[in-house]
Amino acid sequence: MQIPKKKVEQKVVDYITLDGIKLILNQPNITTNLGRKHLVILSFMYATGARVQEVVDATIEDFKYNNSLSVKLIGKGNKARLVPLESEIIMMLEKYIQNEKRNRLLYNVSDPLFLNKSGKKLTRQGISYIVKKYATMARDTNNALIPKNVHPHTFRHSRAMALLESGIELIYIRDFLGHYSVTTTEIYARVNNESTRQALLKVSSQPVNTEVPVWNQDKNLLEFLKGLSK
Repeated sequence: MQIPKKKVEQKVVDYITLDGIKLILNQPNITTNLGRKHLVILSFMYATGARVQEVVDATIEDFKYNNSLSVKLIGKGNKARLVPLESEIIMMLEKYIQNEKRNRLLYNVSDPLFLNKSGKKLTRQGISYIVKKYATMARDTNNALIPKNVHPHTFRHSRAMALLESGIELIYIRDFLGHYSVTTTEIYARVNNESTRQALLKVSSQPVNTEVPVWNQDKNLLEFLKGLSK
């Protein structure tokens, strides 16, 4: 007799739509150095789908690694991967780095890419504060677009969902996120299927037929069908 497998509760994936992400990115005050830096951090997190620790550990040297159009991220188990960057985020990061160097906050290629106001390496808690600050501001503008609980990993989930909805195959999303197995990545497909189902239920114009099917009124046919199941 086989021992039944223990049921594992499936994780709930909280993610933000593209409109919600845009709303959050519109919140930082880009007339200030701090606001511009926060915009770069938020944009980098979404563009790369990076884990919060990967953002913390990223260095100047990791950006455009070996003169490529990618950033090197060090993930779980000290495993490195190259994540392609779009031209917009590359230009944003280049301007940011130049500005930080002018302000004597960044010196060497081995320096962390993101520093706090004291010129020290940004922490996980610091990034969490930035994310929650602007998510709250965005929610005050339109609470329908921003979930109640937004954390750094929400940006990672949101990027994965956006890639999936754009038609990118799971195996490529797996490599992009640095998952060990595509099984982990499949959680986004399940969420996407459920979201699609809910959307179809809302917009479906197909009336529900509550009438009894004709075959259900045929006693001879019913007896025949019942016989098949014996």
